[in-house]
Amino acid sequence: MLANEKWGLSENGKTLMDAANYMDEHGWCRGKAGMYDGSVCLYGAIAAVIGAVKLHEDGLRIDIGHPNFKSFLAIQNAIEEPRIFINGAAEWNDKGAKSKEQVVAKLRELAPLI
Repeated sequence: MLANEKWGLSENGKTLMDAANYMDEHGWCRGKAGMYDGSVCLYGAIAAVIGAVKLHEDGLRIDIGHPNFKSFLAIQNAIEEPRIFINGAAEWNDKGAKSKEQVVAKLRELAPLI
């Protein structure tokens, strides 16, 4: 990770950069926030870096009761508001994205925009 990669970013942008790095390290999945092997979807990566995830019998789930869940919602709204993704980021992750590298690149692309 570059020392300057988060320079000049908002707190939400820094979280997206952290989420990109998290996914790059742990892997990408579809259809769930995360798997037991550590792989995560786009929103699972964001929730993981702010700590708003919990283990569930079928993998990781976003923890709506976590104190940082409001931060997660703020980032989710910032991504969804300008309609960057036609059918939403979760739909794009699950059906439109072709690879982990594409999702990581999208998170990094969005970081300076929010």
